[in-house]
This record gives sequence, C-alpha cells and structure tokens, in this order.
Amino acid sequence: MSSFLKSAACFLAVFGVLGSPIGGCAIAVFAAASIAPKDPSGAFFVLFAISGAGVSLGYIWGFLPSLATGAAACVLHRFTKRFSWPLAIILGLVSGAIFSLVMVFPIDGRPPQYASDYAMMIFTCLVPTVSCWRIAVAILADRPLPQPAPAADDAPSIGA
Repeated sequence: MSSFLKSAACFLAVFGVLGSPIGGCAIAVFAAASIAPKDPSGAFFVLFAISGAGVSLGYIWGFLPSLATGAAACVLHRFTKRFSWPLAIILGLVSGAIFSLVMVFPIDGRPPQYASDYAMMIFTCLVPTVSCWRIAVAILADRPLPQPAPAADDAPSIGA
C-alpha cells in the first residue's frame, strides 16, 4: 500500500471513529463549564447527562465534519514538511469556524446567535482535531520494533 493511501486510511479512520465522540464530550465539558458559575451541582448533572448522549449523538452531528477535517489533516500531513501542534491547532480553529458558519443547531434549527454558540462549535472542533491528529501521527510513526530481551539461558553467567 502506498504511503499516501496508508496515511489517508489512518487519518480518516481515526477522525471518523474518534473525532465525533471526542467532540460530543467537548460539548459536555463546555456546557458544564457554562453552567458551573450559576449552579455547581447542576454542572455535574449536565456533564454526566450530556457526556453519555454526547458520545452517541456526536456521530449524528459530527461525523461528516470530522471526516472533512481528517481529510484536510491527511493532506497537510502529506504535503507539509512538518505538521506540528500549531498547525493542528490552526486546522481545528479553521474547521470550527467553517462549520460554525455552515451548520445550524440541530436542536431547534436556528443558526448560532450568540458568541458562546460560535465558541462552543469552534471548541468542539478544536479539541477533536488536535486529539485525533496526535493519535493518527502516533499510529503512523515509523518506529523500530523493540528487540526481545535475552532469555535467562542466553545470559552470561557470572562464574564462567
């Protein structure tokens, strides 16, 4: 398999499988953080309730944006000299900005109206982008396989 196809398969698989649930958990954290100053006990309830649903519903709302961002990350990884943390953060911010302008909120069908709506959508793209980028790069890293330790019989004896 060519190296580009291997990279594309890895990036799309990681972003497709992990990006959406990570984004769902990011929504839960963002919602809990916005409620915490007013009602600390309510924040824990929101975190608990949304994190379970967020992981599942993340696939419904975030699968296509996650795959599109994964494809962009794959192209950047392939054609840049060094695809590092700052570039992954920029990709997450840009994809969050694009999807916050393109998507409507699925709950009530309205576009984002407040700055916190845009911030939530950008945050929920930024966190999965950086996380999935790091996982995909770690999978693709060419590392030599570790050598097995010598068996006890092969070890030199002290008295010989």
